[in-house]
Amino acid sequence: MLTAAVAYKKSTGKVLFDEILAREIRDEERIIARNDRWIAFVPYASRYPFEIHVAPLNLVADLATLSEADRDAFPEIALEVMKRLDGVFGIEMAYIATWHQAPVRTGRDVLRLHWQITSVRRAPGKLKYLAGSESAMGAFIMDMRPEQSAAQLREVKL
Repeated sequence: MLTAAVAYKKSTGKVLFDEILAREIRDEERIIARNDRWIAFVPYASRYPFEIHVAPLNLVADLATLSEADRDAFPEIALEVMKRLDGVFGIEMAYIATWHQAPVRTGRDVLRLHWQITSVRRAPGKLKYLAGSESAMGAFIMDMRPEQSAAQLREVKL
């Protein structure tokens, strides 16, 4: 991730994640939740059917640099995201959550904090097993478009 972010900044002068987030906000169709400080979306190039990224709107490098207002607003959006995931599957969701942060010494100017949530499920009652192309080559095959996943998540009644 760092190598790609550095190369992007070198060739464009811009921060890749800032560009991705700006596009998600502009397109709107993959956004599933938002509050004053955070946004949750199914990324355009997601690898799993219900992969969600949650990012602060005030772009920061890591957890330590979050403002108090950002920290206070996070539980609200996190809870909404988890309820939407539970609702789309009709059961409590089995998920994997990861915080992505900028490195401590290098690359702080090109990477941004965000929370990624993925599921081992691809649909209610169905687990996501990686195919040969996914396991061996990292070429992921999606069960549905990210816009479809986002629409299903938005439709969940909270």
